[in-house]
Amino acid sequence: MPKRVKEINEGGVNGTGKGVVNTNSKDFKGLREAILEHSKNQSP
Repeated sequence: MPKRVKEINEGGVNGTGKGVVNTNSKDFKGLREAILEHSKNQSP
């Protein structure tokens, strides 16, 4: 039986834990606007 090969992503699905978010992207700005609009409907 062959030896098991070393795992490629030892960190699993969580990866390295270093988050990268481009806050200047069109998608992020759209998400931020949607959250702000939705938050106006929330009770204080």
